Amino acid sequence: MSTDLRTIQSFGKDECKTIKFTYLKPRSDIWSKKVFRINNAHAKALAIIMGYFKPIDLLTGQSIDVAKALAWTNAKEFHHFFPKAYLKQKGFHHTKINCLANIIYLTSSSNKIISDRKPLEYLIDVENAAGNNLANWLDSNLIT
Repeated sequence: MSTDLRTIQSFGKDECKTIKFTYLKPRSDIWSKKVFRINNAHAKALAIIMGYFKPIDLLTGQSIDVAKALAWTNAKEFHHFFPKAYLKQKGFHHTKINCLANIIYLTSSSNKIISDRKPLEYLIDVENAAGNNLANWLDSNLIT
């Protein structure tokens, strides 16, 4: 970004007549390699993409208030699909635990119910709660 800034400043000062733009093509592995942090561009992009699909809380079927979650002062709606404590116990590195692909929208109350339970345990509750809507609820959270 600093190079881009210098180029734009030079252009603004009439020191150059054209601006060359270079960009990196996004790689598909960013979802598994980049860590979710509220202040980074990848997390913001993920939040917007997830918001587009109108996420549904996996335990209640309640629509997630995306506008509230995207305020960034309220990070209570972002949670780990595979719970942090569970993955830590399994020996996963924190970068894998907190990768973008492991983050979903979920209400705080549902997150407390899931807590650090094994996915096999809490996904049975998800399946029971969703019934015939299971595929839609999972799809709304980008879970295949």
